[in-house]
Amino acid sequence: MTERLVGKTANGEKVNMDDILSRNEAIKLMKEVYNIDIYSNPMEKEIDLLYSDGRRGGIEVERGNWIGNLLHPENFGLAHACRKGDPPIHFATVNFSDRKEHYWENGYHERFHYTEVNKDYNIFIRFSHDFTEAFILMPEIINDSKKRYYSYRQAERIRKNREERWSCFKVEDAIRVHKVNGVWTLSK
Repeated sequence: MTERLVGKTANGEKVNMDDILSRNEAIKLMKEVYNIDIYSNPMEKEIDLLYSDGRRGGIEVERGNWIGNLLHPENFGLAHACRKGDPPIHFATVNFSDRKEHYWENGYHERFHYTEVNKDYNIFIRFSHDFTEAFILMPEIINDSKKRYYSYRQAERIRKNREERWSCFKVEDAIRVHKVNGVWTLSK
C-alpha cells in the first residue's frame, strides 16, 4: 500500500499529491528564465518534468510552505527547517526529503521504476507556496558532498510515524528567482 500525503499546507489547504500547479510554474519559469521548453512527465513515480528537446535528465519540483521571501524573519522556521542536523545547521536552507534522492543516483532504481535516472542532469526546484519565489538546485550542487547537509525531521505529511532524512543545501548555493509582474526573473 502506498503512503499518501495527509495534512494541511501553509494556508490551510488540504495537501494534494497532484503537483500540477508546481509543474506548470516550472514550465513557465524555465521558458522565461532560460528559454528552455519542458513538459510534464505523464509517467507516475518518475521525475516531474522532461525536456522537450530530448536532452537527458529532468526536473523535480516541490511547493514549499513559505509565503513571499523565504529569508524574511517571519519565515525563519521554514528557512531553517534543517537546523536539527548533525552537526547543527545554523543557516537558511533549500531542502528535499530522502524520498527524492533517487533522482540523483545513477542507474535503475527498482523502487520507483525510473530507468533514466542520471544524477548529472536532474535539477530540483522548490517554489514558495504563493509561487512568487523559487530556488533552483543544479545537479553539480546536489551531487557535491561538501555542499549537502543532512537533517532528520519528524514527518508532518507522509510517514507520520517516523523521522525522515532531508538533504539540505545553503540558500546561497541555489539559484534564486522571483516572479516580477507575473514573469519569472533571476534574482540579483
